[in-house]
Amino acid sequence: MRDFWLGGELGSQGHLLWTAPDWLVLLAVAGAVLGVVLVAVGRRAPLARAVEIAAATAGLGGLVVMLAGPTWVEEEGRTEPGRTVVLVDGSRSMAVREGGHARSDAVAKVLDHVRSEVGDVEVFHFGDDLAVGEPDGFDLPGTDVEGAMQSLGERVAGEKLAGVVLLTDGLDRGLLRKRYQQEEATAQGPELAGPLTVFQIGEAVDVQDLAVRSVDTGGYAFIRAPFAITAEIDGVGYANRSVPVTLLRDGATVTEQRVVLDAEGKASARFEVTPEDAGRFAYAVSVPVYEGDAVPANNTMPVVVKVVRDRIRVLQVAGAPSWDVKFLRRFLKDDPSVQLVSFFILRTQRDLASQYSDRELSLIQFPYERLFAEDLWTFDVVIFQNFDYAPYFQFNSNQLLSNLAKYVEEGGSLVMMGGDRSFGLGQYGGTPLADVLPVEIGRQEETPDTAPFLPQLTEDGARHPITRVVADAAENAAWWARLHDLDGTNVVLKARPDAAVLLAHPTRKDSTGAPLPVLSVRRSARGAPWR
Repeated sequence: MRDFWLGGELGSQGHLLWTAPDWLVLLAVAGAVLGVVLVAVGRRAPLARAVEIAAATAGLGGLVVMLAGPTWVEEEGRTEPGRTVVLVDGSRSMAVREGGHARSDAVAKVLDHVRSEVGDVEVFHFGDDLAVGEPDGFDLPGTDVEGAMQSLGERVAGEKLAGVVLLTDGLDRGLLRKRYQQEEATAQGPELAGPLTVFQIGEAVDVQDLAVRSVDTGGYAFIRAPFAITAEIDGVGYANRSVPVTLLRDGATVTEQRVVLDAEGKASARFEVTPEDAGRFAYAVSVPVYEGDAVPANNTMPVVVKVVRDRIRVLQVAGAPSWDVKFLRRFLKDDPSVQLVSFFILRTQRDLASQYSDRELSLIQFPYERLFAEDLWTFDVVIFQNFDYAPYFQFNSNQLLSNLAKYVEEGGSLVMMGGDRSFGLGQYGGTPLADVLPVEIGRQEETPDTAPFLPQLTEDGARHPITRVVADAAENAAWWARLHDLDGTNVVLKARPDAAVLLAHPTRKDSTGAPLPVLSVRRSARGAPWR
């Protein structure tokens, strides 16, 4: 009967629970009593009164029971099987060959054994990091057992596992091994997510391994200019032996030489190569795979060499040393494709007129006549960085500047950078060089604008490769918006009609009312690249 009234079959181990708060039950009982009293009031036949009171009592009593929220609670549990995780070492040392077979060959057998004992398991592989699944190949550079255990603990979020199975050859390269080596008495292992079982892969025996450890090419090479390819050879178990080292290009042998490994099994091989064509070429240094070589995969190391036609010759002339001059010089000098010639003016005309004689100074005079009369056409780019020509072009200044203008018109590149010795302040207005610049300069020395400002990227600047520092237009604009304020700018008359203004002043105007140019480029008369 209890099962019927409570809505179904009830377990024998359950109990009734009233879920409503006590104050609500008391309020409902008080209301029910009041209701029964009100029903009893009045003149009626005794039988009718009795029936009404009984009905009111049953109805209001049922309402009280419903509001009290009776719930039948049965506690029942079940046992979930624990999770078992297998960690597989995917490092290069697992590919070491022993007895004609790689150590990693044993991994599949161990996994089959574990699955037959515990059923389904979750498999991860690790080197320096932990990743899901079995390794595609045993070629990871590191072995960090402690890191793998910590990453596993983070993945299971504190859950206690039924078991952790570790498959490794034991060649740990992480902090765990170093800590045990340095602090054997106090070292502690990583916190485990469950009971640990370790399967040792491989044997603790000496191995033989001849390998190409590194190849250095310098990054660039030039047509018909020799460059060196240097390879470092390691031979574990091959001390004091002579071995051949082969240089290949696109799979074909270029040359071969023999090296003798020292007592530690190390040697260097140096090849000198003279390329005849420009482009990218795949070279490789290889040593033979002898019988018993533990890791045949490391006996060849490829490298790509970029061969260019020639270096870009750059002439940098700076009117005075400064931080921006130093930066540009280092930037160009660090580029192996650039051959840089720099001149910094350290001796002014006032110095030359002083009491010091040339024998008392270690600095050389500026060879301006030779540079701009004889050597100019050997350069691809000329940079005038805050340089005023007048104090130094003492003779034939008009001819030398005409040479530079002709150099630009015939395809050379000129960069003029501002400062207190440049543009109008450098007295370039009205000179032959002024005709090839992307801006017009007045004949009078202009007054520079020394107020700090943030240059604005123009529509041309958003597309031009000089100011397109990243491919995405919005991100490029954001980069320029984060630029620090500039300390000021040279004031020019205006940009030439055939020039492109890449950066402009946010408030200052030129003679036409357009924003003052800050960075401009212009093509030469013969259509060479932007100047």
